[in-house]
Amino acid sequence: MSGAPTLNSTLNIALSALQTTQTTLSTVSHNISNVNTEGYVRQQVINGNVALGGFGGGVNITEIRQVVDRFLEGRITGQTSVVGYAQTQSDFFDNIEVIFGTPGSDASTEKVIGKFFNDLANLANAPDSTSLQLNAVKNGEFVVQSITGIATEIQAAQQRADDQINESIDEVNEAIKKIFDLNNEIVTLGMSSNGGANANDLLDERQRQVNTVAKHLNVNVLVDGLNRLSLTTETGRKLVDSSYVQLERIAPTPPSTFQDVGLRPIGNDGTPSTTVFPIVSSRLTSGGIKGLMDIRDVEMENILAEVNNLASTMIDSFNRIHSQGTGIPPLNQLTTGNGNELSGFGADVTTELNINVGDSFDISIVDIATGSPITTTLAAGGGAGPIAITAAPTSLTDIANAINANADIGADITAAVIIDADGFEQLQVTANNASYGVVMRNNVGNVTGELGINNFFTGNDATDMAVRADISADPARIASARMRETDGGVSFQDNRNMIALAQLSESPVSFAAAGGLAAQNKSMSEYFINISSNLAIRLDDSTSELEFQDVILSDMESRFLNTSGVNLDEELSNLLVYQRSYQASARIVSVVDELLQTLVNIV
Repeated sequence: MSGAPTLNSTLNIALSALQTTQTTLSTVSHNISNVNTEGYVRQQVINGNVALGGFGGGVNITEIRQVVDRFLEGRITGQTSVVGYAQTQSDFFDNIEVIFGTPGSDASTEKVIGKFFNDLANLANAPDSTSLQLNAVKNGEFVVQSITGIATEIQAAQQRADDQINESIDEVNEAIKKIFDLNNEIVTLGMSSNGGANANDLLDERQRQVNTVAKHLNVNVLVDGLNRLSLTTETGRKLVDSSYVQLERIAPTPPSTFQDVGLRPIGNDGTPSTTVFPIVSSRLTSGGIKGLMDIRDVEMENILAEVNNLASTMIDSFNRIHSQGTGIPPLNQLTTGNGNELSGFGADVTTELNINVGDSFDISIVDIATGSPITTTLAAGGGAGPIAITAAPTSLTDIANAINANADIGADITAAVIIDADGFEQLQVTANNASYGVVMRNNVGNVTGELGINNFFTGNDATDMAVRADISADPARIASARMRETDGGVSFQDNRNMIALAQLSESPVSFAAAGGLAAQNKSMSEYFINISSNLAIRLDDSTSELEFQDVILSDMESRFLNTSGVNLDEELSNLLVYQRSYQASARIVSVVDELLQTLVNIV
């Protein structure tokens, strides 16, 4: 009877069982040996029965497959991008908080600002004290160092974030190239595999590389019928399939001044394309690279804007008061400091500065040694009246001409428009006699403050803020006194200007909206505290967000391991089952061998 079972067919069935069980035991052993391998997915041997002519022909291996939940695996890849973004944000906010120092400590900026104003109050009690003048100026320099130091550290943090983008690009490029190579190996092996050969371990490694990319970029994953993986960014830009790309830096995308990121396609032969496609970072939503870009271009820019707002407002508010006073003794020459706020040579100050037609100021020429008036525009001191802004437009040259043409002081003073080291026009007023000093005061409006006559601080914001160099060199030049309203002279014990400066400590100042802070009226110290508090809230938010997203990722990974991870108890149980199966199959071979020997002996 053709095809009927024989001893030979029984032997072949037993041998197929031995071979299948041997492969299964090898797979179990492979699972056990990789119990601690990150990203390893448990493998399972799938058997199929063999039929020959209607009779059982034994067993063969249908496939050795991974026990994996592909849907959950994809969610883990997406969540890895979310955690990568949150981790980057949290790390940088944690580092930035250190820049601001411990709130309330003596080295904190709000304490330094407070000490500066305390020294100004002390100087108001003895305006001609050289030691108190020195203390006030030095603490003014400490304020500058503290504020500019924060700005410098923020800019350094931006640069560190940008450098870290370069490191991330290198890691992504390496992973993309590995995925491309693994794709080719997996497809080739799938087309030629036999005898239970499989690409499972290559699939594990490819998924590890996908998660490496996902840590830095939010990606979409598709796998075709040949097991070739296609990876794209969330915006649809291809990263890898039958070819691949490499990330590189490209020209900045305004308003950022830092380089953006682009994709350069690489041909199958390894030849780079001449075209680079922008990654369109503004459309990215997660991933470490997006996190670094947001830190660099949004978060750090907001904090820097707030610190710059503090510095520029302090410069402007302090200088407006300081410019109305005079040092003791008065200076022979005064120079404006706000020419940088004008659009160009001959600009109209009534349009570009807060100066109006009808605003006016007085000038006195006084004896440097005594403060006694020599000549003055002050009507109470014998002058004909203040110098007025009479028309719009009015340029610095017009103001200089009005000063020189003034009948009261013109013979004792020379006003001229000069060009400073930065190329800006400035008004300079000089007493013609070296033993004479120049004293100015506002009559209507704030001409002296708007022009920046006798500024204390120079610069525009936290990046270039400084105490005026000649005041640092000679603290006596700090403006403690003001012009006497009776005769235009100066009293060396006068402290009116210093009192006004000291009162600025507690006086609400108008701060414009900047960064994450709304427009507000606060003192200098209070505004800095608001900057620090805003940063602390942002840090707390980023820490909470990271913890929340980490919990989600951990839960996904735990559920994934429950299905795809190696369970030693289960594998050891399988080992016993397959051991018994192997022994039973071997026993069948032994029995058939005995039967064949018996048959031979009979013959």
